[in-house]
Amino acid sequence: MSQFPPGPRGQFLLGSFADLQRDILGFVSQSVRDYGDLVGFRVLGKQFCILGHPDYVEQVLIRDSSRFIKSMDYRKLAGVVGQGLLTSEGETWRKQRKLAQPIFHHDRMKDYLPIFVRRAAAMSESWRSSAEVDIHAQMMRLTLEIVCDALFRSDIEADVPGIDRALDAITRAFMGFPFPFWVPLPAHVRAWKQIKLLDAII
Repeated sequence: MSQFPPGPRGQFLLGSFADLQRDILGFVSQSVRDYGDLVGFRVLGKQFCILGHPDYVEQVLIRDSSRFIKSMDYRKLAGVVGQGLLTSEGETWRKQRKLAQPIFHHDRMKDYLPIFVRRAAAMSESWRSSAEVDIHAQMMRLTLEIVCDALFRSDIEADVPGIDRALDAITRAFMGFPFPFWVPLPAHVRAWKQIKLLDAII
């Protein structure tokens, strides 16, 4: 506690909750400008750190990764996606990373480029007839199409609306206080149903 890095004090009890809700990217960049490359802040009594320098990020993710554990949110997420690269730690993570590494080899990435270009061109062409575009939804869709095409050689065009709805429901289940995923809250129940639909698509 005595070595917790300096940072914005925020409001009593709430800490920096309101600032994060208002503009998370602005809060992070301003905090690094004001307090340096290691910033400490609190939200609802919990302590958080911002790492504003690549060396610190490398230390956490690579050099000293065995000394850090993933947050409660990731443990909750493991109930949805299982123990994959995103949620696993330690030796399990290292084994899975080794298994996945060939997919992202430099030579393999060059093979994916035509897929990236074709999919991006098709999406941008579809915008020509639109007065307004939801860029977040479109980028999520593009990413999904590219991953399925490049890694699984599968066209999931017809399934995209269902996948979008499922991912939205699952994301909402992780908002707010981190109750265990087995607790039958309405948001959790909706997510359970959508996970079954995703399993069927997969």
